[in-house]
Amino acid sequence: MISLGIGEASLTGLGVTLAGPAAYRIRQLAYLSRLPGLPHQLRVAAGWLSDLGRPLLPSPR
Repeated sequence: MISLGIGEASLTGLGVTLAGPAAYRIRQLAYLSRLPGLPHQLRVAAGWLSDLGRPLLPSPR
């Protein structure tokens, strides 16, 4: 698994290769599962969910 920037990733496993936003979300889930304790996992997941509606980069003025 490797992150390729904001919202992009690539992962290869079990003979399957994924790239792009789907791989990024799977990478996030794998990372989330490795965090210690349910309260910490929920806090991080809530932060990620709150970021879904925000633009990734600020608008140029």
